Amino acid sequence: MYTFKNEELEKIIECPVCKNKENHNILHENVEDLAFKCINGTWNIYKCCECESLYLNPRPLSEKVYNAYSQYFTHKVEKNSIRKLENEIIYHWLSIEIGERINSKYSYFFKKIRPFLLYRYPLEKLLELPKGKILDIGCGDARLLEILNKLGWETYGIEIDDKSASIAREKGINVKTGTFELINTYDQKFDYIMASHVIEHIYDIDKFIFTLINNTNKNGTIFISYPNPNSLMHKLFGKYWWGIDAPRHVALPSIDSLEKIIRQSNSTSRTSKSPILTFWGSYMNKFNRYGFVGVIFGKTLQILTTYNLIPKKYTDQIQLEIVKK
Repeated sequence: MYTFKNEELEKIIECPVCKNKENHNILHENVEDLAFKCINGTWNIYKCCECESLYLNPRPLSEKVYNAYSQYFTHKVEKNSIRKLENEIIYHWLSIEIGERINSKYSYFFKKIRPFLLYRYPLEKLLELPKGKILDIGCGDARLLEILNKLGWETYGIEIDDKSASIAREKGINVKTGTFELINTYDQKFDYIMASHVIEHIYDIDKFIFTLINNTNKNGTIFISYPNPNSLMHKLFGKYWWGIDAPRHVALPSIDSLEKIIRQSNSTSRTSKSPILTFWGSYMNKFNRYGFVGVIFGKTLQILTTYNLIPKKYTDQIQLEIVKK
């Protein structure tokens, strides 16, 4: 396990989202790295009283934070039965032939259970839109881009983890290794940009949003998703909530604060309902043990959100679509 030295940390004096320097309180103290267990020590999570965003303080220096990702899921690309089952459900849903198949006779069954067991944002939204040039920032091993490529989209990706990026390139996907700033190296703009669970890792959120908008074609759409700091699971589990993930998640912007930044870029935004609930991951963080009741309860909550029985503002994932004017 890695221990950050004092000189590898920085204490910030303002909210990294709204730049408020005065009104902020400690929301969670002594937060441990429960998700990946690769970092020693504890962390503090602050809440900005001005914009209600959450942020890590102190936080690792941006040039040193890579040490917190040694066990991160992007570093563990593997094929297993669960991944195979997920792919099978998606392939039957879209009626396309890619990858290994289990047995086509189960097609009807997979299509019926998919809304409850497997939700892929923004794929759900993209299927309703005209095909075009699409960039996925933080694309991992390009699972989603591979699907879109097979469906006729022109696909591009940026991934900070070289191992995942290499696997994506082996699939024939145009992927660059590096941070989101690499978007400026393309000699074109994009019709769609995806950034799923990226913004919570970003140190300069204004720059991130402005960069994405500047590289989107007029009337193009940017899809952003990240943990909702106002979620029901956060209220239930507190510092054990999966979305905290210190010290990797350096900021969780409130939806209002993010929409304010977007309006400054002459763009519009809208949110969509997500059925994602991280009860299981949060349960594991708090109790560090498996539990059948926990699995059943967590899946029940996800079904309830699928049928819109839990208000959108309390679901675990914010899904934001930005449309460039």
